[in-house]
Amino acid sequence: MELVTQSDSATLIPIIQRNVVPGSRIWRVNGQHTKNGLIAAGYQHETVNRSRHFVNPVTGIHTKYH
Repeated sequence: MELVTQSDSATLIPIIQRNVVPGSRIWRVNGQHTKNGLIAAGYQHETVNRSRHFVNPVTGIHTKYH
């Protein structure tokens, strides 16, 4: 876990690259702003829009909050 003050691609991509193996599938909730950077860095990127669905009806991607 790393505390950040910004959630833009320039901030998040280097952190992800230090901690996540390239080729991994990254699931995000309601977020698209790092999508192109993640794909360019060699990651799979999938999202679920929690304001619309609990489970993405196309991909089956879901997240669970505790």
